[in-house]
Amino acid sequence: PEDVAIERCGQVLLLHELSDADRLLLEMRVILGYPFREIASMLEAPEGALRIRVHRLLSRLRRSQEEKAQP
Repeated sequence: PEDVAIERCGQVLLLHELSDADRLLLEMRVILGYPFREIASMLEAPEGALRIRVHRLLSRLRRSQEEKAQP
């Protein structure tokens, strides 16, 4: 339980490294579960560009989390 709590805190800190726009995009897709088509409509942005952006953001967060986990 403590390890999970520590990991979650680390994830929250990583999210704060993102811009407000990137954090909003991830929140809409990952937390709220909106489909890309709906996000694209709300943000008036191309769906393909949003897909790429989310992929890159998630990769960046994973990389950052792995780097911080290493001694």
